[in-house]
Amino acid sequence: MILLKNLLLEVTKESVAEKFLSNLVRGTEWEDHVFIAGGYVRDQLLGSDANDIDLVVSLPDGGIKFAEWVTKKVGNYKAGSNPCIFPKFGTAKLTLNGVTYDGVDLSEVDVEVVMTRSEKYTSGSRKPDVAFGDLKADVERRDATVNSLLKKLSSGEILDLTGKGKDDLQNGILRTPLDPDETFKDDPLRILRMVRMSAKYNWKLPMFMLRSIRKNAASLKNISRERIHDEVNKMLLTNNAGKAMRLLKALKLAPFVFPSLDRIADADLAAIGTRPKDLPIRLAALFVTLPEAGKTAEVEMRNTKYDTATIQMVKMILDNYRTLSDDPDGPIKIRELVASLGENKTMQLARFLFGDAENPSTNIIRQQAQFLRDNPLPISGQDLIDMGMKPGPKFSEILSVVRKVYLSDPKTPKDQYIQVIKSHL
Repeated sequence: MILLKNLLLEVTKESVAEKFLSNLVRGTEWEDHVFIAGGYVRDQLLGSDANDIDLVVSLPDGGIKFAEWVTKKVGNYKAGSNPCIFPKFGTAKLTLNGVTYDGVDLSEVDVEVVMTRSEKYTSGSRKPDVAFGDLKADVERRDATVNSLLKKLSSGEILDLTGKGKDDLQNGILRTPLDPDETFKDDPLRILRMVRMSAKYNWKLPMFMLRSIRKNAASLKNISRERIHDEVNKMLLTNNAGKAMRLLKALKLAPFVFPSLDRIADADLAAIGTRPKDLPIRLAALFVTLPEAGKTAEVEMRNTKYDTATIQMVKMILDNYRTLSDDPDGPIKIRELVASLGENKTMQLARFLFGDAENPSTNIIRQQAQFLRDNPLPISGQDLIDMGMKPGPKFSEILSVVRKVYLSDPKTPKDQYIQVIKSHL
């Protein structure tokens, strides 16, 4: 299995891009100064597909200068756009548009490049003052030891400058390179990243880390609601979403995310990860056991700055799923749902209740939706107007009766509708 996975990794565009860049820097002034950093190195060592190549360059303004050198070297330099430069932070982003290596088109590969740096944060701000720093200072400012490993681009040598990264990766331990209070004070969002990584990889948080997270929980009030919900979304879409939600609750983080977490039983939180990996479905599963679940979800998601479309989808699920679960095979009830919500939303309710696997109830929903398409309502408001009626309360009442007859039996012939209408005039 490991051998097969390694073979698959070799053909990813990012791994080919790494080989290309490695060959590009050998024998140049950059050879001993460019390193791959962060999650890319971590995931490679874990045997997972490594995405998002982030490079650090151990020279003043090295990130910008190296990005310009690469794009000029490969012939796709374009002032102002490739590389895209952020001088305040000493970072640049380059694309490998037009580059083909080992028969692989690398045009879709983007590479982030930054100089090794030290950072100084102002209280209440996530935007640091940046200065050039050595490699050790650069890795120590990272969120976790497992993300502090470096890979020398030209040789592939792994550097563990904290002395803890390799062991922590091997043993599944999650901790900060520096004192966690200092790390979380600089950037409180790292608190949520710790929870997310612990859940995603099922890594252990040592007791001193748990204490520090609880101690610094209130600092999340300085983080934008959008950044918070982005992290929570990533947690919800992991295989261990339930563990992430239980950690948020246990570590006193709920008031800064979703306050209702404190009112949800651990067993119900654990069940979230069994739902399909669909954000609205998992958000609905989070709130579903609460009284007035739809209203509660709407209020708390608005407070955490979710977009309107996501809020409406979650509320739709929570407000309507019982109609389907009370009698999922009832054809009239299903037709009513399809007619009022549409087929896509009704299928989303089915996924929420029955999962992604084929289910008899899910098939019935498809059949009934097709039944309605094959047998459209043969009468309209215009037919009522042609019969001498004018729009108004009585008009709406009769249309409602017509709709009820239709959903009871979509094959009802038009003349029977006419008789129904006349009986109500």
